[in-house]
Amino acid sequence: MSAIKSPTSPFDMAGRGIDVTRGRVVAVVGVAVIVLGALGLLVWPGHVARHGTTGVAVAAATQQHARQPSARPGSPVPAGARNAAKQLVTGTPDQQRAVITPELAAVLPTGTLFPTGSSLTLDTTGWHQAGNYANATGMLHLPGQAPQRVEIGFAQRSGSWLVTFEVAS
Repeated sequence: MSAIKSPTSPFDMAGRGIDVTRGRVVAVVGVAVIVLGALGLLVWPGHVARHGTTGVAVAAATQQHARQPSARPGSPVPAGARNAAKQLVTGTPDQQRAVITPELAAVLPTGTLFPTGSSLTLDTTGWHQAGNYANATGMLHLPGQAPQRVEIGFAQRSGSWLVTFEVAS
């Protein structure tokens, strides 16, 4: 005699056992994913949960920030830094090295740093300083080459401004 199993029994129609535990795990994981997803929608943008702003308000604030100039004008370059920059490109090899930090001198090759006839014109309001460190922007003119915009880093040591780096900007 063959017994017919009902669909509500723990066995399917073929007589195989249904893994009830697996079904419960899948359901719990599904609920957890939904809860975490909903929570993530509130927390992920940060500003929605904390400040109550909408995406439209954030986009407007971002556009306002983008319209502001990225570089604020600096202050006039101090005479000591201006003189160090001039000596860096016009002096003899010893004079050029006298205005750079010992750390920079240690990694540069020996000899002249800039060829004869070079000049550097610093921007009148290109000075930005924080404590004993600063930078200035300007135009570097090398013989036979097009002028290039540069940024020069300075460190104040024993009351004098020394060059810490020079890069094309």
